[in-house]
Parts: sequence; structure tokens; C-alpha cells
Amino acid sequence: MAQNDTKKRERAAQLIAEDWLSDEKIAGDVGIGRRTLARWKASPRFIARVKEISAAFADRALKHALARKERRITVLNDLHEKLLQVIAERAVGGGGGKTLSMAAIQQAAKDHGVSVEEAKRQAQAAGYAIQ
Repeated sequence: MAQNDTKKRERAAQLIAEDWLSDEKIAGDVGIGRRTLARWKASPRFIARVKEISAAFADRALKHALARKERRITVLNDLHEKLLQVIAERAVGGGGGKTLSMAAIQQAAKDHGVSVEEAKRQAQAAGYAIQ
């Protein structure tokens, strides 16, 4: 009989810690009266058990949330590193290895009827480095 009472107390403590059901529903689910549940809730030992279960729930929730946040931050850091690499490549003028010689710029200027400076400006605007 005492073991059954212990199981009922533990189940009641879990349901109270979850904080989803009313006391009436908890008492019904556990198979006790509302007055019995009220007595248990007034017991320092029962209160301590409810707090212990609540703390365990909170710890699990926090660990899960932190793990998800850590994964998101890792993805964002990877994207940030890739963007920094693209910026650095563009700053060098390579744009991923796109280069044109001055001879090619001069030929393009002649072919399109523009000045060499204009052809050079357009090539740089398109991401080409001039050698």
C-alpha cells in the first residue's frame, strides 16, 4: 500500500511540475481526492520534490535550446567566413580569378569604339582585375 502511495505522490509531483492540469484533474488522474492533493502540496517534502522535477525540466529545456542556438550560430559563422572570403577576393580584384591583360583592354576599347580608360573602368566594374 505504501509503495502505491509513493507512486501516486511521484505522479502528482510530476503533473504539478508540468503545470498543465488543474488540481482537480491531477487528483483524478492520480486516483486521489482533492483534499489529499492539497495536503500533499502543503508538505515540505512534496514541495521540494515538485521543485526538483521543475528544475530538471528547466535544465533539459535550456540544454536543448542552447544546442539549437549553437547549431544556428555555427551555420551563421560559416556563412560569415564565406562572405569575408568573397569580399577579400573582390578587394584584391580577382573576383574569383577573373583577370584581363592591358592588351585585351586595348583590343576591347578598339572593338567597341570607346577609350581605353572607359574599357578599363567597365572591366573593373564587372569584377575583372587588370594586369
